[in-house]
Amino acid sequence: MHLELEEGGIERLDAIRPLWERLNRLHADVTPHFRADFKAYEFEDRKQYLESKSTLGEVRVFLITDAGHGIGFCIASLRRDLHGEIESIYIMDEYRGAKLGDRLMRAALTWMDTNGALTKSVNVVFGNEQAFPFYAKYGFLPRSTTLLQT
Repeated sequence: MHLELEEGGIERLDAIRPLWERLNRLHADVTPHFRADFKAYEFEDRKQYLESKSTLGEVRVFLITDAGHGIGFCIASLRRDLHGEIESIYIMDEYRGAKLGDRLMRAALTWMDTNGALTKSVNVVFGNEQAFPFYAKYGFLPRSTTLLQT
């Protein structure tokens, strides 16, 4: 393995497209209620959302590559009111267990802290609660549940 961590701005979104599509399929598989929403959700929709969010602050893309091929990513944002958010994080199955998610989280959280984040959050898709222990290692705990009418 020849792993590298790359960091960039919103212009780096296209580099994570195949990985984001895998994450979106994972969300479609695990959610019991909104499967159709995830199946209909396209990368261009997500890209447009993040580009619009970058007008409210800054968006940062962290990408781990193995011999030049993307294997994991994290997208973080920081609004002007200094609220940071982990927008997305994903590691390919075959690379899980190698602490790459930790590497991405540390990079994203360090970026937020360096830029003065006062609060931080992450949203977890209903059905993906197995991710809670991972986020708890960084102090993220469930605070509320948003219910959405279909």
